[in-house]
Amino acid sequence: MPNAELGNLSIDGFDAEIKASAVARERYSLTWELHSVRFSPKLIIVGRGILRRTDEYLSLLRLRTPITPAKLRNEAGIVGAALQAASTS
Repeated sequence: MPNAELGNLSIDGFDAEIKASAVARERYSLTWELHSVRFSPKLIIVGRGILRRTDEYLSLLRLRTPITPAKLRNEAGIVGAALQAASTS
């Protein structure tokens, strides 16, 4: 998510930035290997520009995590933001 901030994501009920940022790795003196365990998503959903080229791009990735195009295509971000706004008001 190129435009997402880790502070907008949650890991174990905490802002992801607290556990997954480079500052957190340094704060806890973690190796890169130990740090990678702290932020390992169960699913990656891609949107925007990649959606136009998923056939060419996604098959080239070698990931342990499943990756899928957003079902709502380019509207996914707008719908997600609206749902988030509705749930916090």
